[in-house]
Amino acid sequence: SGKVAGTLSIASSHHIGLHRLPPLLKHYSQCYPDVELDMRFLDSETACNQVEHGELELALITLPPTITDSLQTEIIWHDPLTVVVSTDDPMARQSVSLQQLLRKKAILPQTDTFTRNIIDRWFNIQGLRVETIMETNNLETIRKMVEIGLGWSILPTTMLNPALHTLQIPGLVLERNLGMIHHKNRTLSNSANAMIQLLQPESEASIRIQSARN
Repeated sequence: SGKVAGTLSIASSHHIGLHRLPPLLKHYSQCYPDVELDMRFLDSETACNQVEHGELELALITLPPTITDSLQTEIIWHDPLTVVVSTDDPMARQSVSLQQLLRKKAILPQTDTFTRNIIDRWFNIQGLRVETIMETNNLETIRKMVEIGLGWSILPTTMLNPALHTLQIPGLVLERNLGMIHHKNRTLSNSANAMIQLLQPESEASIRIQSARN
């Protein structure tokens, strides 16, 4: 049957749930009122694991740097990352080199997260190490700690606000990919396929923005 109904078990990372998902969920619920959403907000790493083990049908997460063979992924949003400090930080009033930045302690996601892996990989390639004063998986908490001047961080540009100052560090260009994952060997329900179709315009818009940026 082509009817879109039943339960859709889907997870979202906390960041996507706050900054990307609400208008999409509203549209989906209006288009498919017979679908009951089993919506879970999880760390990207946990959601990825649950999709792999068949506990979830879809997840919208920060995509892992390396993908296991059993998972199908699709990039939906390119998410540029930028170095930020408090507007009250002395570094906000001068040009800052990478060496000067690393003399200060950072507030970063925990080491077992996909986002931290992206950050650490860049610094490792340079032969450099970031010293942290605090680590947490909650990007909103990181932003608040930077705002009050406890350290610098690397955050998505979607989280910038007037209390933060962006530092242009020569050569430091970072980006993560946000997207959708599902199990390759699992037949998707009509409700899952409907969600995937709804996300396609988001993906195409992100590709256009990325092409314009390049």
